[in-house]
Amino acid sequence: MQTTDRKNIHVPLPHALHEGLREQAERLGLPATTLARTAIEEWVSKAKKAQVEEELRRYVAAMAGTESDLDEAFEVAGVETWLRRG
Repeated sequence: MQTTDRKNIHVPLPHALHEGLREQAERLGLPATTLARTAIEEWVSKAKKAQVEEELRRYVAAMAGTESDLDEAFEVAGVETWLRRG
């Protein structure tokens, strides 16, 4: 038997949001908790991706023009290769 480590949280919802969740869960034939968990998982995944993208943007901006920036010879070789493939 497989066990998973799960934690429960209590999320008070406004009446209209609760009804909307319940209606959509019923329409999809899913428990409301499954639908809510899926929505939260998707949001967390998108938030993590946005965080990584923002950190990468900051790193690239900070490294622009430094020794860590793209090597000129490597850049020229890449452009030449791209032009040959045309």
